[in-house]
Amino acid sequence: MHYWWYDGADDPLQDRFEWAITGPNQPYWHPKAGEEGPPWLHEATRAMELAATTTDPDTLRKYMIIARDLHTNEIPAIPLGAAYRVWGANNRLGNIPEDVSFGETHGAWGRPLTHEQIFVRQ
Repeated sequence: MHYWWYDGADDPLQDRFEWAITGPNQPYWHPKAGEEGPPWLHEATRAMELAATTTDPDTLRKYMIIARDLHTNEIPAIPLGAAYRVWGANNRLGNIPEDVSFGETHGAWGRPLTHEQIFVRQ
């Protein structure tokens, strides 16, 4: 079992390396999974690969339920989340993005105003 504080993407397919065999030393909690990994992990990997390559929402859901159930039954990792805080923003500077992504691949900039956007007039 692996425990890591505030880990885990909003979408497991975004960080498949945490949940599936994606390389010779992945997932990080089982660096020899490709050679020595348990059958359930190989099955979950196949399900996630199929989920990641479909555009059909029902098929995606079917494969992700398989992967979720396998991980739920085996509990190889326990990622903990963090609560989002309420932020207020005023766009009078015109520098707040119109589209906001909550994904980790975008730096987890889920709040509308990041500290890099603060402008101080001198």
